[in-house]
Amino acid sequence: MMSPEAEKIQSYFKEGQALWKASSKLVRSRRFYELWESASNPEPFQISVDGISLFDQQIIPPGKAERCSAFTCWDDAEDSMILNLETADGLCEKYLLRFTDDGKPEILFHKNQTAVKEEDFWKYDAAQLIIGKYQASGGELNFSKFQKKDFRKLLDFLPESYPAEGRKAFRKLKLDELKTVFEKTLSDRASDELGSQMELPLFGTYSRVEKKQETEIVNRKESLPARTFWQVSRMLRLLSETDRLMIEFERNFELYFQDATVVSGAHPVYVLSLEAPEGAPIFFDDILDVRRRTDASKIGTFRVDFFDGVQILGRLTVETANKINTDLCEAVGTLIRGPSEFLKERLDSIRQELKPETALSKLHSGGIISGLTAVNFKFPENTEPAPDLNLSQKTAFDAAVMDENPLVLIQGPPGTGKTHVLRKIVRELHAQGKRIIITAPSHAAVDNICRGIGDLPYLRCGRHSESIAPDILPGHWIGERDNVKKMRQVEKEGKQVIYAGTHPALLKDLCIKFDFENIGPFDVIIFDEAGMSNMEEVILCAMFAKRAIMLGDYKQLPPFP
Repeated sequence: MMSPEAEKIQSYFKEGQALWKASSKLVRSRRFYELWESASNPEPFQISVDGISLFDQQIIPPGKAERCSAFTCWDDAEDSMILNLETADGLCEKYLLRFTDDGKPEILFHKNQTAVKEEDFWKYDAAQLIIGKYQASGGELNFSKFQKKDFRKLLDFLPESYPAEGRKAFRKLKLDELKTVFEKTLSDRASDELGSQMELPLFGTYSRVEKKQETEIVNRKESLPARTFWQVSRMLRLLSETDRLMIEFERNFELYFQDATVVSGAHPVYVLSLEAPEGAPIFFDDILDVRRRTDASKIGTFRVDFFDGVQILGRLTVETANKINTDLCEAVGTLIRGPSEFLKERLDSIRQELKPETALSKLHSGGIISGLTAVNFKFPENTEPAPDLNLSQKTAFDAAVMDENPLVLIQGPPGTGKTHVLRKIVRELHAQGKRIIITAPSHAAVDNICRGIGDLPYLRCGRHSESIAPDILPGHWIGERDNVKKMRQVEKEGKQVIYAGTHPALLKDLCIKFDFENIGPFDVIIFDEAGMSNMEEVILCAMFAKRAIMLGDYKQLPPFP
């Protein structure tokens, strides 16, 4: 019996065949796929143990269907609908679903940008599995001197459950074919799969040895294709559902302090360290209301200063005169209303108003980040190192200050100078007269940026002054009316004022909302520590600006991709 999602794919072909004579060009286009997607609402699905077949062609045989999921998308490079298959052990496969010149369904296995027929699938599939197992056993990945008998011995590395047709296809290959298949499979594997050391990206590539002399950018990608409207709508729906679940979790979450360690401090503020329960819905700068379990009387408040998913470090401000250890034994904390409810309300409002023809104009750079439009990127030409910027930093700087680039991503591990580059970008854009917003997921990160632009006019957003560093607060906190008046005077003199704050602070700030509604979208929004940000917060904040610049390290928080 065919699954409902497989039936949707079948309907794609049937609708296409019915319209073929009237408009074959439309049927083969992305537009037809988007129409089918909007009408069918395809979802990712689990493949049954019986596998999956379309138009009597077995795509996944029963023996390979265990713990296998699938989803569809459109591939602009192939100009075709793609069926993506993923297994629990990380194996990914793609199939091109398209129409022949006479309008018949055509299903081709896709191998690294090259479509090959189904009968060629097994040799690459077997080689991929064998190489992984062979390498894990300590075998040397050099098959140039192998004879056919040596290749046949490699069949022992295939799991016992591997389909018989796969083994048969492997045995039928000639020696030169075997060497070609293994060489190609090896060349297709990422360099970090071939060695035990994960490598750091330099200029778009991965290098085992740090090069003293920097080279030109390689693997240049000058555009990213757009997602379909359905994909973006589904993503927003999933984010909204995630927030709904988080709201429930936050309401029921309790943090117990009986095993907490007092690191330092004295009455009334103590620095505590404690282990977090698994899945704790805690983030930087969260505030918990701390009370006694016995009578619910208030002990104080606990602010999270550091959380890596395992250990929590924060400050407990107590209201009682009891000994701190006595309080901790009975203390339990509950989250003071987090941003999830507010974020869900904003997302739901956007989803209700979102229409294909107006989506990009409403979302601005939030629509670009969501994938509503293709992104074209212009690489800086003839970049030279600057006195205080090396070549890679100068390349990132040049790309970020170019109006032609609607979205710029700057990635680098700690110590590569991301914050230094960010401050340089802010100064250059401000000198150009751009209206700028700076944001980060934590107050500490925002304050750190502000310290490097103290001579520029900026307002530090945030409802609570205690969340902002004492050296940043005077003269800049947006909660002081005199500070706002002073900055409005700066604007009358023809200079632009920079807004800086955490994501929730920006989304709730009335001054930003007023400027956005009366002047228009800001020129650029800059995200620091983007790898630690929530997707919905990024999209909502990016709606304030025409362009977005994002800096961060995608390995800052586990799990790493």
